[in-house]
Amino acid sequence: TVAMTNGLNFDSNTFVIDPNSNRIGIGTTTPRQLLDIYDGKLTFSDADVTGEMLTNIGSYGRIEPGNATAGGMYFQGESDADVAGMLLAGQIGATDPTDSIPAVYISGAKWDGSGSGGQALGSLETVLRVDNFLTTGLMVVLGGGNVGSGTTTPNWNLQVAGTRPSIALSDTGAGGTNLKHWLFSSMGGNLYVGTTTDAYGTSTPPALTITNAGKVGVGTSSPASIFSTSEHNGTAARTAWTMAITINGGFGGFINFVSRQNFGSNVGVTAAQIAVDG
Repeated sequence: TVAMTNGLNFDSNTFVIDPNSNRIGIGTTTPRQLLDIYDGKLTFSDADVTGEMLTNIGSYGRIEPGNATAGGMYFQGESDADVAGMLLAGQIGATDPTDSIPAVYISGAKWDGSGSGGQALGSLETVLRVDNFLTTGLMVVLGGGNVGSGTTTPNWNLQVAGTRPSIALSDTGAGGTNLKHWLFSSMGGNLYVGTTTDAYGTSTPPALTITNAGKVGVGTSSPASIFSTSEHNGTAARTAWTMAITINGGFGGFINFVSRQNFGSNVGVTAAQIAVDG
């Protein structure tokens, strides 16, 4: 043990130990915390790492100011092989933690104007943003809870933006082939509901189409009237189609409409109560 009444100072302020506060300063003679690195960055290196992204060969991580004059904190990690460059992990120290306690907690805030603490961000201000190499906003979470994918300004609780954006519902427990995925897609002002194969090939035509003019199509992507339907055999439209309506309750019954002669004007009711030949 070495006792230093006046502390230790190497090269003016390169490395300082303050015995009164038990603090260490690098680049400062008045460290404000147990370890204070003033006006610089902290680099981590290893002889086994040869990465060069951090401009320092052998470095695998660094901590530095996000902005040279405004501050903030910038964390960067780098690997020199096909492994993650940055890993963020949290572990709760209980075998049966409270359901609402997160293992990893991320909180965003803004200055309260007085310097005494922070305050919640506004509903349109950004809490979290995920980018692809700093330039493309892939996903954001706003202060009001809106989540955007493909947009940094979501106007609704969930907004997915892009060229023909789609949302998929996948039933991983579905048995059989090509039964797992349903898609909701927007294109050209229309809403399409369809399926995909296990290899993600989209169904053609979609199972359901709703146009921006309020027309609904079943089995067709271009409904010609308020309600249009087209029965397909998997490759092309059939020359006849059937629409069945089952009535439960009341007088009961079963109505079967059959179109013949390539969607001609003949309509028959198999119950033989009504027949129309146009």
